[in-house]
Amino acid sequence: MIIYGRVKGLFNQQTLIKHKLAQLFKVLCKWFAAVQSEGIPMPGPIIIEKAKSFYNEMKINDCTFCEGW
Repeated sequence: MIIYGRVKGLFNQQTLIKHKLAQLFKVLCKWFAAVQSEGIPMPGPIIIEKAKSFYNEMKINDCTFCEGW
């Protein structure tokens, strides 16, 4: 039963992380739409930097960023 409790705790942690990442994606999409509506071109590296900024503000710890699409 102890092993089950550890696995269950890990599952709950992963679920919380997935929820936070979904929130991060939603916020990033809203920001991107606002920038695009102003006609400002937004290259990939700037989008990644903004995602990292939101990531830090939201205090998400278990994620890695790649430089490609």
